[in-house]
Amino acid sequence: MPFDLDNVLVVAISSSALFDAREEDRIFREQGQRAFIDYQIANEDRPFKKGTAFPLIEGLLRLNTLSKKQLVEVVILSHNHPEAGLRAMNSVEHYRLGLSRAAFVGSTPVARYLPPYRVKLLLSRNEADVRQALAGRVAAGLIYDPPAQLCAESNQLRIAFDGDAVIFSDESERVYQQTKSLQAFFEHEKANAQKPMADGPFAAFLRWIAQVQADSSIRNQDGSSPIRTALVTARNGPAVKRVILTLRAWGVAIDEEFFLGGINKAEILQAFNPHIFFDDQDVHAAPASRLVSTARVMYGPTADIVSTPPATVPGPIVVTAAQPYEESTRGPTLAPLAPVTKKVFETRLREIFLGYTPLHNGVLDARYRKFIADTRDRSASERAAIMQELQRYDLSNLTTHKPMLNREREDMVAAKLARVIAKAAGASQGSLDLK
Repeated sequence: MPFDLDNVLVVAISSSALFDAREEDRIFREQGQRAFIDYQIANEDRPFKKGTAFPLIEGLLRLNTLSKKQLVEVVILSHNHPEAGLRAMNSVEHYRLGLSRAAFVGSTPVARYLPPYRVKLLLSRNEADVRQALAGRVAAGLIYDPPAQLCAESNQLRIAFDGDAVIFSDESERVYQQTKSLQAFFEHEKANAQKPMADGPFAAFLRWIAQVQADSSIRNQDGSSPIRTALVTARNGPAVKRVILTLRAWGVAIDEEFFLGGINKAEILQAFNPHIFFDDQDVHAAPASRLVSTARVMYGPTADIVSTPPATVPGPIVVTAAQPYEESTRGPTLAPLAPVTKKVFETRLREIFLGYTPLHNGVLDARYRKFIADTRDRSASERAAIMQELQRYDLSNLTTHKPMLNREREDMVAAKLARVIAKAAGASQGSLDLK
């Protein structure tokens, strides 16, 4: 009889989110796929260190030991080549996680495999995969580098959420982004206080948690709930009431709620000590990721605002003075870019463009091959700028397996790539012949 995945929380996780594979990723980017595979095979009996999402997965799987029925199923869904996947499975066995299902799909986008596995939550280090999952209405988070110390709490799974564009829809956030007026945002929330907000990408996950918390048969030995939740949001003042009434209308109770109004989230999160924190804005997620395991939800009007790559920046934490909500929604100025070698540039751009064209079955479109060839001989700093700019775009809605069927869409893609070049070179916008 087939194993039924419909009635359990299926979590798909990349091996690099479950384990710390930063060194292996560096080898892949600098030396290529063959060197990466050879390294993994040579080290397949050496377990990975625990990664950012390891404590969350361990905590979710613990729920199965407390319940009379299986609540959670975790599937490793990885871009690893199958030859390199054995090390991940050996690491699973080393840590006694009890995972038995995995898929190693190489360059194929993982989004096509989310429906067959009935995935309800994706955790990944691949931005394109996260965006495509969210577009397909699957909760997904882009995992940052591990914090200095992973959460060691073993008796209670602790999960923290931002509100707008995470638990709730992006309706209210769009009001602010469109008006750039804090007063307009507050007026909108006061006028709609009695109107429950629509679901955000993580609403279903939050409801599932609430159901587990409400089940009196799922308890720790001391009778306490095995899960504790927190809402950590920049909302304050007049914008608080709608949140409380929305959760009440949903029939969902969050254990701890913090309405910070611009106060730095990182220290509050460090005190709550979650196994993971979900936020839609890098300006909040990046500082938090240095202290607690963090994932970014690439959804809503701030989805394309990126101030730093998912990796955290080593060094001491600098806590700035509290900023009002109006300022906290804006990404900070980009830091200077490190030069990028031709090999790294070509490898990364190929990865980015494959993410743009999920129906190409791992074959890079000719226009993207031409773009790489035309730009790889630019200066190292220009290559870095081009690479960063391309990471901001998601062209998947503009490209198909037969893009020439729509000439207008082709022109839109060409225009975006032209703007990337122009911005990187500091020149006026030109035109690219991608025909």
